[in-house]
Amino acid sequence: MFINVKPRLQREGYLCDNTDSMNLSISRLVPGLIVFLAVSLAIPVHGEEEVAYKISFGFYGGYSRISGYYGGKFDNAPLYGFYAVPFDGRYLKGEINFAMADYGVTTGGGSNLAALSAYAGPLITYPVTDSFRLYCGFSLGGDYISLNAANINRQEHAYKPGFALKGGLFIPLIDRITARVSAEFSQIRVSGKSMNRESVHAGLQYNLRFFREKKESREFIDAKKRISHFELIEKEYADGVSEFNAGKTASAREHFMKVFLLNPGHREAGNYIRNIEESEVLYKKGLAMVKAGDFYGAIPLFEASSNLKPEARTELARLRRELSRSVPGMERDGISFFDRKEYLKCIELFERILLIDPENASAKIYLSRARKHQQTIEKFR
Repeated sequence: MFINVKPRLQREGYLCDNTDSMNLSISRLVPGLIVFLAVSLAIPVHGEEEVAYKISFGFYGGYSRISGYYGGKFDNAPLYGFYAVPFDGRYLKGEINFAMADYGVTTGGGSNLAALSAYAGPLITYPVTDSFRLYCGFSLGGDYISLNAANINRQEHAYKPGFALKGGLFIPLIDRITARVSAEFSQIRVSGKSMNRESVHAGLQYNLRFFREKKESREFIDAKKRISHFELIEKEYADGVSEFNAGKTASAREHFMKVFLLNPGHREAGNYIRNIEESEVLYKKGLAMVKAGDFYGAIPLFEASSNLKPEARTELARLRRELSRSVPGMERDGISFFDRKEYLKCIELFERILLIDPENASAKIYLSRARKHQQTIEKFR
């Protein structure tokens, strides 16, 4: 004899009255997902000088809990998922996400609720630093849920449409591999009541590029067609000088490199490129010295690169601000060395003070005197 399980499930609080199993067919969402995927694949990803079609795939795992009207009726459960990003732009991504979780019924007895979800929607990303990108997004889709009532050996199945909100971080690890940390909220309606799910999860993403060859930007190609070879060289060189004078060394270097592509013997562009690269080397050496604790050795390197590197100016100001607290004590020690005729120690200390505070009057006076006394001593040795 066939037994209708719905009244039994309603009495136990897992379903409400007027349950409409599969009241919306999954076929209503399939066309939208197909259009979303087709449009995403048709949009190329453009870098400054790179054109590439990219698709990313990822796997993740985490933990999920049910809240809302059905909160407390099911245990928390592990969550596993897979996603694809057919459109991977700089600030906008399109994502298709599949996840699975199996929630035990709190009353026990071996009953459980299995949920298989499929959602698609956009993600908005922002590169906070080179080390990570923030993102947030929303998705539409639904869940195929299966409630297994073990104590009466029956199952109920239904597809429920819903939405999801999400946010988190993308963290580049190595070439093509990215870590992802996420928090997500989703909601479906079951028997007229909200079934909310909250989850946290982390995983890895693989970025598949169909080609990665460097190409000239479209504007640069068009410009070569419109003006002569010589005029193009002069234009790129003038743009590079303008960017260089404005302190935009990265953009200036790109213009000078284009000049080199057109005329490898262009001496002035080569000089600019060398200056930019030398300032970059000095700045990196300064950072290495700071990391090693040699603050006084780092200051001259930051000074030498500060004209072309705004980051060097910032780091120089920070170092001097932190070291300035020790200047009064260093002045007293330097004067004491001078009075005791320990001129080499006096010279070393006041040279350090001038690294911190180039306009320090006491340091200038005592350093000049100490050097003269030391020179006199060395003459009579």
